[in-house]
Amino acid sequence: FPSIDQDAWDTHVRNFDILKDNLLPVLDAAYASLIEDLEARGLLDETLVICMGEMGRTPKINSRAGRDHWSYCFPAMLCGAGIKPGVVYGRSDAQGAYPAEDAVQCKDFVATLYHLLGLDPDLQLPDALGRPTAITMGGKVIEAVLGGNRIGATNLHATNLGARYQPYIARSWRQTGIWRERINR
Repeated sequence: FPSIDQDAWDTHVRNFDILKDNLLPVLDAAYASLIEDLEARGLLDETLVICMGEMGRTPKINSRAGRDHWSYCFPAMLCGAGIKPGVVYGRSDAQGAYPAEDAVQCKDFVATLYHLLGLDPDLQLPDALGRPTAITMGGKVIEAVLGGNRIGATNLHATNLGARYQPYIARSWRQTGIWRERINR
């Protein structure tokens, strides 16, 4: 799957200047162009677009006008593939430090992504020793962000999951019989 990674988002110094002058204008243009292009080509309903980082930023500014790592509260944008347009889910406290409403755990976020890809969030796959391992560790789908469509297992191909992940997932599905079940529905 395509991924854009810029170390420049790690704004421990001059956070606001860097965001305003460099990072946000590029993100705004690239994200809007991607969504418009997918929609114009009729691909948005079958493409899940995720824009997020691996953590949030401290609510307090450090001595170098930067913001450090903060894992308690961070944003994510989702679009396409069954996401209801225009939904804002959850709210932080006034400082942006902690969730104040509709907190989402990582396992719930992952369960929602798997659901949108047509995978059962309660699915268990064998680990390297053949033991069943839950793919979401009990996560629950965030129903409030869902619109209607989802990609679905019968539509999965290398461009949806990424070539490096598909062989493992397809092999795991075949091992558990899920692949045949979904294709034959």
